Amino acid sequence: MKPDWTVTTEDSITLGAKVTPPVGEPVGDVVLLHAMMVDARSVDRPPGAGLASTLAKAGFRVHRADFRGRGMSRGPRDWTYDDLVYRDVPALVGHVTAAHGTPWVVGHSLGGHVTAASWATGSCDIAGLVGIAANVWMPSLELSKRLRAKKAAGMVLLRASLRLFDGIAAKRAGMGPIDEAPGYGRDLAGFWKKDFWGDRTGRDWSAAMRTLEGPMLSVISRGDTLLAHPAGARAWAEQAPGCEVWEIRDGDHGMAAAPGHMELAVDGGSVRLWEAIGRWMRDRSSKSTS
Repeated sequence: MKPDWTVTTEDSITLGAKVTPPVGEPVGDVVLLHAMMVDARSVDRPPGAGLASTLAKAGFRVHRADFRGRGMSRGPRDWTYDDLVYRDVPALVGHVTAAHGTPWVVGHSLGGHVTAASWATGSCDIAGLVGIAANVWMPSLELSKRLRAKKAAGMVLLRASLRLFDGIAAKRAGMGPIDEAPGYGRDLAGFWKKDFWGDRTGRDWSAAMRTLEGPMLSVISRGDTLLAHPAGARAWAEQAPGCEVWEIRDGDHGMAAAPGHMELAVDGGSVRLWEAIGRWMRDRSSKSTS
């Protein structure tokens, strides 16, 4: 996939994005950010009728962007979670702001929580944030002993991958098409081990989130049984004052069963949910300009 535009981060990494034009009268811009172990192609599936295209039908100019090290973007062999928070998100948002005005961000999983950290620390200025299956794994956010034990086991596997393969070997494990950098993997492991979501200098992103002002929506699902399980995901999102949470249940938005972690953003069966997200943003976009 060839980018429609590129931008260079402060550490000289080139990031790319694909633009889906708005249908009808434009109401604003959206930077649409993907989950880990995938790239920007994931957020418009099926092609032409996925999340990006649905938001465009709601009147938004949608910029599907790739984080460093995948797809339309370049990247060094190693990079960190801090790089996404302080370099990639600000560069992508800044490019769209300069061209069109302050955008919304819709972030699936990783795309949601790195944007929350970037916004909360003043590293980027956005119109608002929609996090889809976005949360951070920390023991204090997981009240279920069973799920806490499962996540702890997952962290053992993550650390094993870092030792054996010097990174997150997603392709080898059949977990996704994109392997992730060792520095990033060590950061994820550190959030769990230290029970602390913050940068490598000790800045506390959870504390910063508690000062956030502006519209924020967290979309979680009862069908997401581990990665962004509703209890932990809600606890993470509600650190932001006024964050609205939609917890999707069986039968909601025309879906027979509540979708799983990836299906929330990459499966065409979620189209009525995506339409509702578009209406939610349109409503708040019109209020901000009235």
